[in-house]
Amino acid sequence: MYLPLTMWSPASCNVCAAFSITVYYLSWRALGNVISSDTQDVEAKAGESVTLTCSYSTSSSSPLLFWYRQYPHQIQYILKQGAKGYKTYKHNNPDLKSEKFQSETSDTTTSLTISSLTASDSALYMCALSDGAQ
Repeated sequence: MYLPLTMWSPASCNVCAAFSITVYYLSWRALGNVISSDTQDVEAKAGESVTLTCSYSTSSSSPLLFWYRQYPHQIQYILKQGAKGYKTYKHNNPDLKSEKFQSETSDTTTSLTISSLTASDSALYMCALSDGAQ
């Protein structure tokens, strides 16, 4: 089953011309790390941008945040960034266009902006948090 643009947030690493984007968030807690957000519906037209946001807390002094996109039977890494001290970051996956994805982060939230939406952007989006000790 092909899912609309949705978002899931584990702590384990941690539209027809218009897109119908449903964003689902789960809350997950492990080893002092928490990443979560509220459920919301987002609609955007082809060519527009959307921003997905996760809130997090961690006891780590050097946490890492990850964004992934999953199509049926395939997961695609979008980007990784340090959470504290990094405010904006463009993806570091050479297979993706650099202007397509951008992430911003604070000490409590991370967001992923997806620009120039197309039908192929309909997928399951995941944010994850790692304590950075790996």
